Amino acid sequence: MFEFEHVPPVELDETVARFLLSRGQYSPGKGRAKPDAFLPPPSGRLSVTRHRQATPEELWAEGRYVARVRQRRLYGRADLPVGAAAAQRLLVVASPLRRTDGPDNPNHADITQWAPGREQQRLQALQLALAASLVVLPR
Repeated sequence: MFEFEHVPPVELDETVARFLLSRGQYSPGKGRAKPDAFLPPPSGRLSVTRHRQATPEELWAEGRYVARVRQRRLYGRADLPVGAAAAQRLLVVASPLRRTDGPDNPNHADITQWAPGREQQRLQALQLALAASLVVLPR
């Protein structure tokens, strides 16, 4: 993981992880994330975690933390090339998290600049889901 004092901007050749906290966010039979995994919340800032300088163990630990805080089950993650977000005119920005109730996440980022209408956002989310790789939580 990054150090808070040295978090660089997100680059197009990076990969980010979107943690999957619902069975409805992925299709194990097809081995794909579903568009619902990428729909932005009302804030317009979709939370992801950068892979850069993170070990697989650190990524999964962050996913487990997110699931615990949201009182959900962690099913896996959708690994998304940042370039795929840029192709949808979305911006991925570094947004490190300092927490008082758990481990900090200097690799946190947000996907922003969504289209204004929900239908347009659904189309963007569909394209992100198609570009993402499903990684199921190892047992």
